[in-house]
Amino acid sequence: MQLFLWLAVALACTILVRRRPAHLAGLALAVCVVVPHAASSAVTGQGLPEVLRAGTWFVLVATAVLFASNWEAARQEVRRLSITYSILVAIVVIAFAVSVTSDRPSGTALAIDQMAAPVALFFCVRVACAVDQGAAIIIRNYFVGLALAQASLAIVQWRVRSVLLYESYYRETYPWFDAGDLSRFMGTLDHPLTLSLFLTLAIPFVASFRGAKWTAVCCAVLVLGLGVTQSRTGIVLGACSIVYVFLVGKHQLGVRILLATSFGVVGYAVAVSTVASEATGRFKNDEGSSQARGEAWRYFQEHWSEYVFSGDGLGSSFGTASDAGLRTSFESAFIMYTIDLGIIIAIAYFGIQLGVVAVSFCSEAILRGGPLAGLLACIIPQTYSSLATQGASGPIVWAAIGLCSVSLVNPALSRARVGDGVLRAER
Repeated sequence: MQLFLWLAVALACTILVRRRPAHLAGLALAVCVVVPHAASSAVTGQGLPEVLRAGTWFVLVATAVLFASNWEAARQEVRRLSITYSILVAIVVIAFAVSVTSDRPSGTALAIDQMAAPVALFFCVRVACAVDQGAAIIIRNYFVGLALAQASLAIVQWRVRSVLLYESYYRETYPWFDAGDLSRFMGTLDHPLTLSLFLTLAIPFVASFRGAKWTAVCCAVLVLGLGVTQSRTGIVLGACSIVYVFLVGKHQLGVRILLATSFGVVGYAVAVSTVASEATGRFKNDEGSSQARGEAWRYFQEHWSEYVFSGDGLGSSFGTASDAGLRTSFESAFIMYTIDLGIIIAIAYFGIQLGVVAVSFCSEAILRGGPLAGLLACIIPQTYSSLATQGASGPIVWAAIGLCSVSLVNPALSRARVGDGVLRAER
């Protein structure tokens, strides 16, 4: 009954914004990042571990409404990327089928949460941009706005040393969660590294903002949020993205000098803060994380040939790592999907992501920073479990890739720019 109530709420919300598909896609992303997997059972009434994320149900309903209300645009989008969508649908079906036959009950839910729903969100983003030339700005604003909200919440969590929201659900769902001994925080997501992924992907999109002050504030909040997550990959790539924002942002020389000064002040403030000392502590002492990942990689090098054509079902890589005596998971979405589904499926799935991003680099960028965000969306999931768990990583990654491929959707957009935050046709 509770699930039907949630579906009714999702249907009502999506019908209300059906004429503005950009808001439909933005709301779907918002639900994915605001309601964690740990608390989804409270929203949908399903029991763990088979529970689908609340955001997954919302995305699926939104996709159905988008098809019904924008049938022609949806049909044209399928025709544009017919081979891509055919392969993705086949991959999802295979992943579901393999997981059904496995002994992990969460595998089928994982196939929908991290593969089917994220691809559907990618589809929604592209259809929205095909229907409305201003949709790219709106969805970008949702993406960056949600990232800023998550970063701000994480900073508050760090300050008060409490997750504030969903604490009881995190405690019941994740064995590693200890409310009394927290040093890394995650907003309303399921893991600090998921928050790091989200914030890092948001930074390149800041390059398309118009105001220098707003750009500086956004970068400062996102960088502080990254520090709270203590993600080494996020901090390094986030710093590189900040440099990118400074170099390609559409600002005059004086404004760039102001931005550089602001970044320097913020950087110094961060460097001498407690956040920095805790984050740098992860670089100095990673508590054996790098060594454990090295052991996992060596094990994969020795056994990859066992998973060429098929795997043991989504989620099985955790059991494989445990049986092999490894101290961690394989910490790479590609490796884990190879063990779960076979190396051919893994190459096809991640190869499609790389292909879409590569084409965006060869096209005229509509959203400044989009191609870089897409590239980071392909890189970062390979540094931790990411897409092999039922967090929001999948929707975040595919939404970023969808935004980076905007110029591939509507031919009219290839003659326009969103460089300063306002779409203006070139004359």
